[in-house]
Amino acid sequence: MLARLGIVATVVAAVVATAAGAASVPVFGGCTSKVRVRPASIVMACGDGNFYVTRIRWTRWTAHSAAGTGTGHLNDCRPDCADGHFHAYRVAVTLSAPLRCAGLNEFSRLGWRFVAAAPPGSRCAGSETFSCRWRRVRPRG
Repeated sequence: MLARLGIVATVVAAVVATAAGAASVPVFGGCTSKVRVRPASIVMACGDGNFYVTRIRWTRWTAHSAAGTGTGHLNDCRPDCADGHFHAYRVAVTLSAPLRCAGLNEFSRLGWRFVAAAPPGSRCAGSETFSCRWRRVRPRG
């Protein structure tokens, strides 16, 4: 009987630890209000949507940082952004600097770099920072 209680206590402790660990896994919302763990796509250009990454394959997602690669879609804005065309490029994505927003751990720093040569007239890499205030939520904790 005591052996069974020990096994049950071990299983319960493992379930509680797993639930606590899952609650601390950071999410990412970026330009949207839909926060996600390992989002499949991210908008890089929040103002106009002229740069976004899809089909992201995450190779790391920890409590401190995340890394992955995907297909970047960049508008050439020729002759202007409204009439431009999107072109696809391989992009590496990193997330870091988790902070507590509205009860969630949320990555606040987004970095990106083109895996091969950068598109003509574009930077090779860049980053954005998102605060709780940017997403209009109050920090907690």
